[in-house]
Amino acid sequence: MDKSALQKYLAELVNEGDIDCAAKLSVFLKVLGNFRIPNRIRLLQCFIEVGKVLTRKSQLSSGIRRKMASHLRHKKALTGLRACSHFFVPNLLRPFSSRFSLSTALSGLTSRQNRLQKPQLKPKEIRAAVGLIMFHYAKTSVIELKIKPELAVCLGRDMTEEQAKNYYRDNVQGQVRDAYGRQININADGVRHLYKDEDGKHTICAEYLMQSRVKRLPWIRYALENTMEIYKRYDGDWICYAYTQTFSVPFRTGGENNYLMVIVRSENAQAPLKFVTAYYINDHEELLKRIEEFEPFETSPVIHKTF
Repeated sequence: MDKSALQKYLAELVNEGDIDCAAKLSVFLKVLGNFRIPNRIRLLQCFIEVGKVLTRKSQLSSGIRRKMASHLRHKKALTGLRACSHFFVPNLLRPFSSRFSLSTALSGLTSRQNRLQKPQLKPKEIRAAVGLIMFHYAKTSVIELKIKPELAVCLGRDMTEEQAKNYYRDNVQGQVRDAYGRQININADGVRHLYKDEDGKHTICAEYLMQSRVKRLPWIRYALENTMEIYKRYDGDWICYAYTQTFSVPFRTGGENNYLMVIVRSENAQAPLKFVTAYYINDHEELLKRIEEFEPFETSPVIHKTF
């Protein structure tokens, strides 16, 4: 099914009076123009899956039903998407909003495809990529700094190296527990994360002090203690966790979202966690790329066991 066929199908939907579905498909068509082959091909496959669901659940004429069925029978490449359509497609059919959209889901798929360097993702890879995006939107929360001014005390003027070290020692260093009761140790050597040299190493030297990280020091403990948006990945013998929290920084023109990722790690699931680094991201698309290499972390607050 090519773009012209989809446009024709859209017109038939409008004639059928199914404006809601037609509006959603029109959004799909607009998104289509932003992708190149083979991504566009995969997007067309998504369209067909959507058509499959619509013919099942909408009151469409038998002619359109037969037409869509004939397209589906000849699309062997749909095996992967068909296998996860019970999970993937229903969420694409939700009312579109700024919190979840087809373009966002496809961004996650594209990032995973690029990272794995695969021309086509397997069903489980598609499920994992879209599941990650859904987990992000389900768990994310925005903290308004104008409501919590104590988190904005470091914003504004730059700190000297001594001031930054003292603030870290007095206000960040120590032990915290996350939302699931797990202990996280923030040791003295964690101050190294405030520095970054030309090679990306944490070389402690005044010229390498990153003011962007210094200004967000108050956010570290808050994110570790409160966020439910936690990701994990295995890095050699270590288990790494990314605690992600969104902070809205007030400006005259309105709030601007900053995304903080705090990385901690442990040698096993039972060992205490140790703070490694924290950095902020000011672009949502960049955040989605960063979390793509992780998987969602969920645990029971009662038994503290991952599943």
